[in-house]
Amino acid sequence: MAGLLRRVVVQTLATLIGLNASYGFTAAQDAFPNKAVRIILGVPAGGVSDTLARGLSQELSKKWGQSVVVENRPGGSGVIATTAVTKAAADGSMILMANSVQLITTPLLLANPPYDPAKDLTAAVGLVRIDDVLLASLQSNAKTVQDLIALARAKPGQLNYGSFGPGSASHLDAESFCAMAGIQATHIPYKGGPEVLQALLTGHIDFAFTGLTPAIPLVKENKVTALGYSGAKRTAVLPDVPTLSEQGLKVAAGGWFAWLVPAGTPKSVVDKIAADASEVLAQPAFRARFVTGVGLEPLSLPPDEIEALLRADVATYVSLVKSLNLKPQ
Repeated sequence: MAGLLRRVVVQTLATLIGLNASYGFTAAQDAFPNKAVRIILGVPAGGVSDTLARGLSQELSKKWGQSVVVENRPGGSGVIATTAVTKAAADGSMILMANSVQLITTPLLLANPPYDPAKDLTAAVGLVRIDDVLLASLQSNAKTVQDLIALARAKPGQLNYGSFGPGSASHLDAESFCAMAGIQATHIPYKGGPEVLQALLTGHIDFAFTGLTPAIPLVKENKVTALGYSGAKRTAVLPDVPTLSEQGLKVAAGGWFAWLVPAGTPKSVVDKIAADASEVLAQPAFRARFVTGVGLEPLSLPPDEIEALLRADVATYVSLVKSLNLKPQ
């Protein structure tokens, strides 16, 4: 009888230990974040995505009671930053903030890509949509899109355009523009937006597609010329700049920013990141300062919707890269 009682007690304790272990694992997930969180960007500090990331990091630090820091790891058209996140622990402590176009197309233009976004990353939340502006240097003397096209046709291949690197949105936008306009220009890659804008200011490049936000003060101060906006309608922050479609050019330009985490991150963690980031983005003061006030459009898509949008855009850009005859490097 005593032996039977001991066995029952041992079995009961084992069951309780198992339940406690299971509960502890669940609690660990529910406690996210229980350590510092890093937001990784593949662009230099100072750009539109960097500014938005820092605004979100400040608000989420308060909300989560943990340090949320932004780390800039530019270079390789986003490869350095993306690779770091794909190799990180799948616990939500490292988040990639990526532009959709660069995320999709960079692996298409690499001979041996070190990651597969579809397999190695999980989309957590869609943040904002961004449209681009086509800028010309003052040295180019182009005042309109038609001026730029005429200059390029008069000097085939002699005009230079800048981008944030092969496979970036600015690269694909410019190649799409050249194909649509029937012109040739030489691609000069840079690490990010600030370098491209500096090259425009000094006349080292003739034109470029850039994010709207950092271009606004330069356009208003007449340091560069805005030739066209890629949005469906004119932007309120630069109302005198016509859209590209108004000028007969249907360029595949723009994109969206999202947060992604390593594949295998628990769904509860992904959902919390999405819900809390979306809650911050919905705050009127935050939205006015970091989103609509700088020419961005709110997106705030939950995990399943941003994953669906990502899959649809993959198909679009695979087709675009093929049509532009861009080859892996």
